[in-house]
Amino acid sequence: MAVPGYRVAASSGAGAADGGVRRRRLLVPIASRYLGGAELHTAALARHLGERGFAVLCALDRDACAPELVERFVLPGLVFGEAAVAWDPDLPAAANHRRQREAVADLLRGYPVDGVLLPVSWPRHATGLLECLAHARVPTLVVFHQAPEEPNLEPAERAVVDLSVHRPVAVSEDLAERVRALYGLPRGAVLVVPNGVPAPEPLTGEERRCLRRRVRRAFGMPPEASLVLTVARFAESKGYDDLVRVAARLVPEDPDLHFLCIGDGPMRSAVVARLREQGLVRQVHCPGSFRDVSPYYRAADVFFLPTRREGHSLSLTEAAAFGLPLVTTTVSGQDRLLTGTGAAILVPPGAVADMSAALGRLLRDRGLAADMGRRAAAWASGACVREMHARYAWLMDLTLAGQSHRVDLNHR
Repeated sequence: MAVPGYRVAASSGAGAADGGVRRRRLLVPIASRYLGGAELHTAALARHLGERGFAVLCALDRDACAPELVERFVLPGLVFGEAAVAWDPDLPAAANHRRQREAVADLLRGYPVDGVLLPVSWPRHATGLLECLAHARVPTLVVFHQAPEEPNLEPAERAVVDLSVHRPVAVSEDLAERVRALYGLPRGAVLVVPNGVPAPEPLTGEERRCLRRRVRRAFGMPPEASLVLTVARFAESKGYDDLVRVAARLVPEDPDLHFLCIGDGPMRSAVVARLREQGLVRQVHCPGSFRDVSPYYRAADVFFLPTRREGHSLSLTEAAAFGLPLVTTTVSGQDRLLTGTGAAILVPPGAVADMSAALGRLLRDRGLAADMGRRAAAWASGACVREMHARYAWLMDLTLAGQSHRVDLNHR
């Protein structure tokens, strides 16, 4: 159908009637400005729901968003809309709330929907969206990807999560507890749907060796260079300052050691400037984002995520699926996910000496790294993307039908 101000990404009839039955319309507003795990998760889920018969409208603020974020939501079969829903860090909170409320109200007038899928990468950044949707009484599946350790919202901000309209979901058990505490919700009110990832396509040994050499050659590395991979948004919470400190410790000891940091975000230029100041730009590479990250997972020796705050890292799970040993932090949630798996060396956030020692140990002891990589792949095999998508589709159906929010995800 024609929607004023919006366009269909492909001529598949998104939003049209199929066989005389109108498809259920679903709005997916994106409050983010950069591409990260939450946004990749949402894009894949929107595509899946489109395949399940929903008419999906993905709404972003094109002028405010990084191009690689926008292109992830221009998908065949989906409607793509431009709206001022992105949180602007340069505006006061009240101005952001007002912009978001007005943008969603305009969307709903131009494209009446049956329900909403709302990803929340940080609670305060979606408050205006939640408030408008609650006021309009639009059934909303709210997917929390991150929340603070301590409740710090104003009472009015907590009140916008109305369980009679919104169904809150979190991507980990620990995050569910944080969301529950943040909004003063009763126990069991926040459902948990863990992140899932696709199983990697198998490669022969020779194919993998060729790919490793090709990736190293592309970045000017020696053919047998040790490669530490990080895939994360360039944001303060991901610990890039600690990554630079770790590189400054390890690189002088091993001239053939290289770091590859894939992602984009507000801190990228500052991180590159620090690397340049410290003479590390030849061995710590920050090329931006790539649509397909799989070659870099396959080419790396260790995955390193020095995060200071996390829900359930998608890139960490992807790295494990590719058989990479993990070095990451004991921030809330990751202890519960990884302790006892044998897949990771966990260190306190900000503990640069411990991070350096863990990476050095794995790079020196390839037998230990290989064993941890096998354990990581076994752990990640339980994170099935098909099961994750099926749970979300089922919850979306229940949300639109107005059924009870207290459901058992194990009995569908």
